[in-house]
Amino acid sequence: MTPTPDLHVSQHAIERFRERVADLSDQAIVDALSTPVIQLAAALGAECHVRLPTGQRITVKDRTVVTVLPAEQYQRQVRRQGTGRFSSTPRSYRHN
Repeated sequence: MTPTPDLHVSQHAIERFRERVADLSDQAIVDALSTPVIQLAAALGAECHVRLPTGQRITVKDRTVVTVLPAEQYQRQVRRQGTGRFSSTPRSYRHN
């Protein structure tokens, strides 16, 4: 799949993908970072994250794939902040 004209993959994202996911050619990485899900995220126009099946997260901002974050960073953040998908209700929302 070729990227839509609105989607740009930064050189930084290509380098981080190569470091953190797989050592592929630039074009193969651009193709991997131009999936329909990532294109939809880019179409939103806001900053968001898309998680890869391998656990890394892709940061999309202003229709540009900016970087690829390591899987471990998200896992540490979830444990530290208690913001996992199925975490308990924050104390500030609990009724006593």
